[in-house]
Amino acid sequence: FFMIDGYEIKQNVTILTLKRGDTGRYTNVVIGSDGFPSISFYDEVEQSLQYIHCEDVYCSNRTQVALDYGSPGTGIYDKMKLLPDGVGRMVSYYSDGSLKIAQCFDNTCSNRTKKTLDSNQTMIIIQTDGYSATSSVYTTNTTTITYNSNMTEIASNIEKTNDIIPVINDINENNVLQNGAGKYSSLYYSIDDFPLIAYVDKVHGYLKIVSCHDLYCNDYSINVLDDSGKVQGYTSIGRSNNGYPFISYQKHFEVSNITHGSEGYGNMHIVHCKDDHCLDTSDLNYTKVDFGVNSGKYSYIVSPITYTRSIELDQSLKLEYPYILYYKGESGDIRAAQCLDDNCYTFNIQTIANAGPSVSAVYPTSSFQMIEDELTFHFGYYNQTTIHYTIDLDDDAGNEDDIESYFYKCAMMLGSCTHSRNGFVCDSNPIVEPIDFGPYGFGRDSCIVDYDNKTYVTWLNYNVNHDINNVSLKQLMMAIIEYD
Repeated sequence: FFMIDGYEIKQNVTILTLKRGDTGRYTNVVIGSDGFPSISFYDEVEQSLQYIHCEDVYCSNRTQVALDYGSPGTGIYDKMKLLPDGVGRMVSYYSDGSLKIAQCFDNTCSNRTKKTLDSNQTMIIIQTDGYSATSSVYTTNTTTITYNSNMTEIASNIEKTNDIIPVINDINENNVLQNGAGKYSSLYYSIDDFPLIAYVDKVHGYLKIVSCHDLYCNDYSINVLDDSGKVQGYTSIGRSNNGYPFISYQKHFEVSNITHGSEGYGNMHIVHCKDDHCLDTSDLNYTKVDFGVNSGKYSYIVSPITYTRSIELDQSLKLEYPYILYYKGESGDIRAAQCLDDNCYTFNIQTIANAGPSVSAVYPTSSFQMIEDELTFHFGYYNQTTIHYTIDLDDDAGNEDDIESYFYKCAMMLGSCTHSRNGFVCDSNPIVEPIDFGPYGFGRDSCIVDYDNKTYVTWLNYNVNHDINNVSLKQLMMAIIEYD
């Protein structure tokens, strides 16, 4: 059970392993017109974007299809939404330096298509201390960057040094920067139900948006919303009360005593669109919501008009204003910034889970539903705690040779509180409990959806170990929580 404001909410929790092996990153879960869950995720073994459809509410029977495959990393940073009819689905994702979408036209995704929306393939060969790497990942738009082993001095033939800053940490094990358009994508719909996809062009450090001119994105426009060259990622897109889209994202900031390109030194920003489809990019308004080390990672917007596409929420479920859930790494907090005006220019910021600076509490996700006539806010996140210990190896001769070591204690956390609509997401201290726990990586990449008095949570148990048969212990998981 969970305790909320001193009351027990009895529930039945079912935990399923949907798939084992090097699989299950970037999970998404939606509930379609049939009332059953569907899950999209990245399969590392097959380098593919995968889709599972449950054939009952408990997912005891399910089907799986590959939506795209073939190139390394196909399917990372995927985001899935239902189409307005509640039957189809759209998934945005990164593959081979490009932003792509896959579309399903039925619940099982037996009828599907895929297409490339933006392609900016670039290979950057990195030279470190005079030693160059070799690779043939890409053959176009090649640029060479030279820097020393500490990355404190960077020389480049790129005209803008800002172009380097957000992408240094994307270097792979071969010292080749595999980049392009389409990382950190997020997906939403305009007021007329046309898809909007925000994403990062990592070659230039730009925030871009695809504005589809029809439901299936047969015709679309691409616009740059932030061309500062300092956009790092973690986009989320929603709509403010004025009906116009807004996008949250993390943006690099300069600090004199830190290394250029250090991932995580970022502010959480919002860009406000001036029309329904973000087509007018002149004189855009930008708001800095939070700042500091790792501020704004894993941001997640929930809008007043958010609904599960086929099943529009009752008016009593509608939020007064949007909110943004995000990670504040400097303090180890999960925070919620709730808009206080129709344009989302001002906010109340509330800490809803305080893990502390020594704890990683990341990949937040959330959903709402009515429980016992109260609007209940559910949120989940990955909690990683480092446990330090000492092994005393004193021998009989009195020699001391202690060993300092550590291990990780990790969990998939689920929190609940009632939503007050008074400027804060929670009107009481949230109750947070683990629904699964284990060694390193248990609880990553979670996603939550509430439907029909149930909460569905998907996540990855990212265990780096292998069993006696050398099979990866990583697992794609799902919990189904029922409320009385």
